[in-house]
Amino acid sequence: MSYVDPDTVQNGIIPDKPFRILTKMKSARALTRSGDNVVIRDVSNKEASNQVYVFDSETGTIQPRADSRVSLDIGDEGRGRYSHFVKEKDIWHQHFMLKNENLINERGLVLDVAGGQDKNNQNVLVWKKHRGLNQKWKIDYI
Repeated sequence: MSYVDPDTVQNGIIPDKPFRILTKMKSARALTRSGDNVVIRDVSNKEASNQVYVFDSETGTIQPRADSRVSLDIGDEGRGRYSHFVKEKDIWHQHFMLKNENLINERGLVLDVAGGQDKNNQNVLVWKKHRGLNQKWKIDYI
């Protein structure tokens, strides 16, 4: 167990430290970048470059560790219901925080595994918060 200075945590996430985002559903699948799309897949060392992220302390965005040119984003400038990766950074609809096991943005929308289906390649959407396991996530620092 390591001590974390609470002053270094931003939005519930330690900045600039690599992590995976795991669903709290039974499979504990990882949030995975698939092109510009976001899905869940089994945790895999082969896919590490698509499953490992950092929280950028300067922009307040979640970025793939292997490609800091893009950030996790809500589609359609925050009015949409899908998540994807885009090249723009530091926009309100990219600011997520970990709060009570939800990855939630400034408008109260959360990352949500589509239909609550715990299977590989299931899309990750952005949805209104409810109590389902398909909206609960764990940050796993590596």
